[in-house]
Amino acid sequence: MPRIFSIEMADELPDEVLDDEEFDPFLAPPEAFQYVPAPEFGPKGPVRVAVEPSQAGKIDNGPDAYERYAGKRSRPQDEWALKAEAEAARFAVALSALGAEMAYVRYDGGNDEGFAWFDHCVMTDGSKREADHVANDLEAAGVTPGMQTWGGRSPTRNALDDLVASTWAVKLLGEGYGTGEYVMYGAFSVELATGLLTDDPNPAPITRNLKLKGE
Repeated sequence: MPRIFSIEMADELPDEVLDDEEFDPFLAPPEAFQYVPAPEFGPKGPVRVAVEPSQAGKIDNGPDAYERYAGKRSRPQDEWALKAEAEAARFAVALSALGAEMAYVRYDGGNDEGFAWFDHCVMTDGSKREADHVANDLEAAGVTPGMQTWGGRSPTRNALDDLVASTWAVKLLGEGYGTGEYVMYGAFSVELATGLLTDDPNPAPITRNLKLKGE
């Protein structure tokens, strides 16, 4: 689950942080962020994602923290989200065909908006393959997205972020990633054979859309 920071946590900060006259509740150093255990944020049990297109729309990980608080489940997936889940699963099959065993995704955000991006794969031989390399290999194998993607990169590279990472992040964190009046960052891995998603309790403080103090 994410590492989060909000102004309510200020009394837990070191004095040298609070003494900074330019202290901003949404601009904090990595050490100010606290890890939120899975049951306090997302589903209580194991989280799985579709790694075969036939599984799209059929995996229920149970209610997340917001749904448990509200006492009701969110509305069913819309057509776009269902197609995106099937596309993410199709890419998972293609990644396995390349010899990948695990995918690693990072995310950040805050104030009701979250962002996720594909970081790397771990191959069967234990080597790491970065996202750009993975996209090149997928393109060489003829794998392209069947849906619109965004960004200035190739459609396949964009799809790793827009369709794969983002779809999987919703399964762990909820729509909009469940954010509120705080900022967050985090990472998780996905076993491509089983779809088991595991959050990283101690991710490196690497962000794209969130500025950390000291950067």
